[in-house]
Amino acid sequence: MTWNDVSTQAEEIEISRVYDGTIYTQIAVLSMYAKSYSDYDGTPGVNYHYKVIPVKSGVTFIADFDYGSKKENGAIKGKVVSNLNVGVSGVTVTANGNLPSGINEFTIDTKDLTSGVYYCVATLNGQVIQEVMIKQ
Repeated sequence: MTWNDVSTQAEEIEISRVYDGTIYTQIAVLSMYAKSYSDYDGTPGVNYHYKVIPVKSGVTFIADFDYGSKKENGAIKGKVVSNLNVGVSGVTVTANGNLPSGINEFTIDTKDLTSGVYYCVATLNGQVIQEVMIKQ
């Protein structure tokens, strides 16, 4: 979010957000010289309503409002294939929770697989990742 310079009128700037339309929660107090703010702590995919208000003792300002959200991190899709590139049934690929950006792990339940060489093929945000798995 960006706004005009209010340093000649305000002592600080308060930033609040709400996602359910009821109660705003203050998320930042900025210097009177600030002219922008980025919310890196919001939940990906959630659309927030932000309130920006200058603050000065004894003065009432009209708040400015904006909407915004963080892009969702994407979906993980996966499969396990044999060395002939044939899909293997009975395999569960699991990724738990809302995955943050960065390094994440997922598990593959291989208890029903027979011994052999398998390939785990995963797609994350359009990037294909392939790993070899050996079941003994």
